[in-house]
Formats: sequence, structure tokens, C-alpha cells
Amino acid sequence: STKSFVHGGSGEKMHAAFAELESMIRGPFITGQDFSLADISAIPMFQRLMEDARRVGLEGARYPRICAWFEACRTRESVAKTRSSWWWW
Repeated sequence: STKSFVHGGSGEKMHAAFAELESMIRGPFITGQDFSLADISAIPMFQRLMEDARRVGLEGARYPRICAWFEACRTRESVAKTRSSWWWW
């Protein structure tokens, strides 16, 4: 699970998921030019993951499409309004 990974669990499955997402991004958003439900569903988890990007190995050199996608989403006003400084885990 992501919680386990972030708290020191094995990252093998998480990196397999990152690699799959990296290959799926059609840019700048997951399905292409339009912000969609795919982005809306993924962005909350990635907001948390990107806070610890270095620790979880989610860096631009390894996952350039994910990082570019995250930046494109993060700068949208609708996403910025949902940003939380508190996480349940």
C-alpha cells in the first residue's frame, strides 16, 4: 500500500505503478490536452507523494512525465483550492 511504502515499506510495487503511469501520460494531463477525471482521481494521492518525492523516489530524472503532469495539475486554480496541509497518515 502507499501508506506502507511512505512509512518505510517495500517500494517495488509502487515503482511498478509509477512506471505504468509514466507510460500512460499523454501530456500535459494523463489523457492528453484536457484535464479529466483521470487527473482528478490521481492528484490527491500525488499531492501527498510529491511532498516526499525524494524519499519515495518520485523525481523528475526517473519520472519526467509524472513530474510534468503534477506541475500542470498543481498550477490549476481548481486543484490549488483543494490543497490540504493535513493528511490522515
